[in-house]
Amino acid sequence: MLTHAISKPILIVTILLVLQAFYTTTKAQNCGCSPDLCCSQFGFCGSTSDYCGVGCQQGPCFAPPPANGVSVDEIVTQEFFNGIIDQAESSCAGNGFYSREFKGSYGLRF
Repeated sequence: MLTHAISKPILIVTILLVLQAFYTTTKAQNCGCSPDLCCSQFGFCGSTSDYCGVGCQQGPCFAPPPANGVSVDEIVTQEFFNGIIDQAESSCAGNGFYSREFKGSYGLRF
């Protein structure tokens, strides 16, 4: 009898956790924004700070300001970036895959 008394609360908690996980996952998929737009914390598409700022779920979200006042652009100069990229063989299939200029980030070219 004690086993059933303990099992029922554990089962209820487990079901609630699974439902929470599904809710969070589906909530983040409500936007369906094109790749060049951000999905806001409320599930709407746009490109301003209301969409790409705090709470942005997906897309080209704005990075928060650095806590230490140092910008990656100040450290990873174009010359530094080119020095890394230029080490790849010209026959490498990944040449041109990354770009320093892509929206000020060091992301993929699309």
